[in-house]
Amino acid sequence: MKTTFNELNLPVPTRVIYGRNLIDELRTFFPATVRKVTIVIGKGSVRRSGLLDRILTPLQKHGLETTVFEGVEENPSWATCLRGRDHLLRQGAELIIALGGGSVLDAAKAMALAATNTGSLAGMIERRDYLQKPLPTMAIPTTAGTGSEVTQYCIITDEATHDKLNLHTPHSFPWTAILDPVCTLSMPRTITIGTGMDALSHAVEGYLSRRASSESDRLALESIEMIGKFLEANIREPHNLKLRENMLLAASKAGAVISQTGTILLHALGYRLTLDHGVHHGLANAVLLYPFLRVTQRYQPQKVQGILDALLGTHSTLEDLKGYLMRLGIKPDIGRYGVKAGEFEAIARYVLAKNNLPDTPFSVTTRDIFEILSVAMN
Repeated sequence: MKTTFNELNLPVPTRVIYGRNLIDELRTFFPATVRKVTIVIGKGSVRRSGLLDRILTPLQKHGLETTVFEGVEENPSWATCLRGRDHLLRQGAELIIALGGGSVLDAAKAMALAATNTGSLAGMIERRDYLQKPLPTMAIPTTAGTGSEVTQYCIITDEATHDKLNLHTPHSFPWTAILDPVCTLSMPRTITIGTGMDALSHAVEGYLSRRASSESDRLALESIEMIGKFLEANIREPHNLKLRENMLLAASKAGAVISQTGTILLHALGYRLTLDHGVHHGLANAVLLYPFLRVTQRYQPQKVQGILDALLGTHSTLEDLKGYLMRLGIKPDIGRYGVKAGEFEAIARYVLAKNNLPDTPFSVTTRDIFEILSVAMN
C-alpha cells in the first residue's frame, strides 16, 4: 500500500513530513543502507500507549536491528544524555528515532552529538562551531509545542549549575521530522494546553526578537493565528485528528521561527519557574505572557497589537488575552506556584545574565523584570 503523506516547507534543513498513521510506515523514509536503529523514549508513556510497538513491529519485520533507550526525564540532564550516548555506541546505531515530547527530542539530539564528539556539556557548547556532525535523528513529537523537531537546539539541564544550557550546532537539526497526529492523541488536557502555550511563546518571542526577519514574522503570525483558531477547539475535541494535526503544524512553524530568531526575555523568566518551582515549561511562559506583553507594549506597540490581532482577532486587547488565558485555566499568578516576592532580585540577576536577553526588543532593566513579576503575582 502506498504511503500517503504531505511535506511542510520550512526554512530549516529538516525534511518535515506530516500525515496520519505515518508511524506504521517509517521504513519508507529511511535510507536503504540503514540497518541499526535506536529509539529514544521517555519514562514509558509511549510504551503504555502502544506507540512504541507500532513503530518497532514493522521495523523488525523489515529486518532492521532495533534497540530502545528508555528513561529520558522532563528537563533532561547531561548525565542522561551520556548514558544514551553510551547505548548508541554499544549498539552501533546508524539512526536515532526520537519518540516523545520536547525533552526526549532535545536529549536525543544531544546524544547524537555526544556520540560523534567528546567533552563536557560546557566544553561542547564552547566549541560548538567545530563539532563533528551528529548521528542522523528522526524526530517524532508526541506533543504539539516545543518545535524541537525542527530546531538545532538541545536544551539540557546542567546539574552542576542548576541551569538550562543550550547545546547546538549548525548540524544539530533533526534529519527528518514526522508529524503524525495519532502520536498526540494520548496527550492529557493539561499537557495539550501547556505545550500549546510553549508553541505560542515561541511564535510570540520570535516575532518580537531583534533577529526577526520578514520570513520569520510571516511564519510567526501564521503560527499564532493557528493556535488561536485550533487550541481551544482541540481541548474541546481531544480525539479530533485534524485539530491535532493543525496544532502540530503550528508548533513546527513556531519552532522554525526560533531556529532563526532564538527566544527572548519571556523564556529566560520562565526557566526560573521551571527550575526552582517545577512549573511545566509551557505553563511557566503562559503565566508570564500577559505581564510580559504589557511591559513590551510600551516599546513595541505595533508588534504587540499584531500578536493580539493574530491570536484573538482584530482590535483585541491585552485584557482579551487575559480572558483567553483564563478560559484555558491559566491565571497569571506565579504566587500559586510558590514564588515569593523575595525571589525577584535573584530572578532578575539570573535573567540579566542570560545570552538570549540582547535579542529582546528593548534594553531590559531590573525595573522591567520586577514589574513583570509583580503583575504576575496578582
